[in-house]
Amino acid sequence: MLRMAFAVIGKGSLAASFNCAYIFSGELFPTVIRQTGMGLGGTMARVGSMVAPLVRMAADVTPVLPLIIYGAAPIISAIATCFLPETRNVPLPETVKDVERR
Repeated sequence: MLRMAFAVIGKGSLAASFNCAYIFSGELFPTVIRQTGMGLGGTMARVGSMVAPLVRMAADVTPVLPLIIYGAAPIISAIATCFLPETRNVPLPETVKDVERR
């Protein structure tokens, strides 16, 4: 029961993070480097999908290792978002120079 609850919470968190990555990241990048940033994000998503089966194969070493990896990654990501700068009611940067001024 506990394992199923964690799986449901993990799947919901994954869906939410996917939406945030593709909807909000386009707005966060300055206009000049937006396509490069979105391309890099897409590339890293594909790398993650290629590495995922290897993480599953880590169960051969220790059966709980994939669960630890898949559980720790979203928790670390959630903690990392606490350190992002607040952008509420702040104009977003339009150029690289605007970013450098911050």
